[in-house]
Amino acid sequence: MDNYDVSTILLNLQLSLQSDLLAYWLTNADICKLDSAFCSKEMRPQYLNMMESEVMSLHSPEFIDLEKISSWMEWVLKKKVRINTCHISSAIPPALYKRFFKAVGERLKELTIFCNHKNYTKREYDRIITTAACFCTNLNKIQLQHCESSGSMENLLHACQESLTVLHLLWCDVSKLKLRELHLLSLKRLVLEDCNGISEATMVGFLGAAPNLEILNCEYFPVFSSKLKISKNLRVLMLKSPPLTDAMFCSLVHSCPLLEVVQLSKCSLLTDMSIIELVQHATHLITLYMGINTVSYTHLTLPTICSV
Repeated sequence: MDNYDVSTILLNLQLSLQSDLLAYWLTNADICKLDSAFCSKEMRPQYLNMMESEVMSLHSPEFIDLEKISSWMEWVLKKKVRINTCHISSAIPPALYKRFFKAVGERLKELTIFCNHKNYTKREYDRIITTAACFCTNLNKIQLQHCESSGSMENLLHACQESLTVLHLLWCDVSKLKLRELHLLSLKRLVLEDCNGISEATMVGFLGAAPNLEILNCEYFPVFSSKLKISKNLRVLMLKSPPLTDAMFCSLVHSCPLLEVVQLSKCSLLTDMSIIELVQHATHLITLYMGINTVSYTHLTLPTICSV
């Protein structure tokens, strides 16, 4: 079956029939689209709130009813609904997560977990992520927010290291991550935003585990040394607040010949030398963004930039 816009049909049916018909479509169709009318607060079935790949996400976490979400997950298990993407931001009994991941984990491609619900402890989130690692072994994208458990993060990364292409960590504690045995050969995009404990050893581990990385986005990057070996396939580099000197940056430019997009913000140690070196040697460069920097670059860089 191809794509279907089923909302106009479903809105004219009883809720019980909506459930059965939608289950049929989700089980058999490649993509099922719902318009905004069907997703209104009054009409939407509560069991759809986490779906985003085959059905759009329906409401934000503050409106989630815990009992209804549990019912939604039970419905998914009963109807054997196909799910590619799952966003977890609510407190649900861990035992239910185990059944859920066991049922849908093999097909799941994208998983997002927000580890900051007030009703959950660090240990409970650790169990949820560890459970996901047992069953979700084919993930292409992982996004974790506010995760403080290094052990569970390691388990999840090891479980899908062959399939993982995108890793996004936001406000996570990466200080104790052990990355030596990881082989993220498929990882193309790494995003580290406002993470605690980013050390030289941590970055050496990440970059060493991902030799085919194409996009690196590190906000508030506290370390940058000659020991960091960045992928030669890197096309996009976005750095904020790194202790990056001209010598380090020029070395980086020469080791990444395919750079297309460079964004530098709060790079107070860089001078005109770095920018001139970049535009002269990064022959694939398309976009250069120089954000807020405590030391402004001078007009000497402009002729070089304009001549490229």
